[in-house]
Amino acid sequence: MPKAVQETKDLSTFLSANSTARLVSQSDERLSTTAAADFQAAINKLRTENLESLADFQKECGAAISALQQVVDVLGKKIQDVEESLTDACNQLSGLGETVTRLSKENEAMKKQLDYLSNYTRRENICIIGVPESAEMPEPANFVSSLRREGFGPNAFEMPSIIDRAHRTAVPRDYLRMEINPPDF
Repeated sequence: MPKAVQETKDLSTFLSANSTARLVSQSDERLSTTAAADFQAAINKLRTENLESLADFQKECGAAISALQQVVDVLGKKIQDVEESLTDACNQLSGLGETVTRLSKENEAMKKQLDYLSNYTRRENICIIGVPESAEMPEPANFVSSLRREGFGPNAFEMPSIIDRAHRTAVPRDYLRMEINPPDF
């Protein structure tokens, strides 16, 4: 190829590449300005939507928190009432426990006293008449036990009787009165 044609071709290629680069550069600047504006608008739109969404979320959360706070306050009051009732019940229970303990002791003492008194009432006493004086000495309880066995037999009773004590009694007053003032016939 001739040298002049080659130079023209190179120049045309250079100019065309340079023009294209300039056009692309100008396009890029216009595109980048437009793209930047569009991008900024999209970011602003998303930011606004996010702020609105966040504000709505804060309102919903605030309402929910207020409702939960009211529930917590009501439950706190109920817990306080239950604690007071429980304290009162514990105090009453403690008082009742002391009363039960005291009454149990009194009941045991009364049972012992009743047993003591019932053991020495006249219904359980036996009056044996006609035993000569001093026959029961030195142990009156053993004498009465042997006298009972002699009188009724050794196998007369299913259970052995326990004789706690035995003693002589005084002469009845009516008998003494009859001796002093005999009746008129």
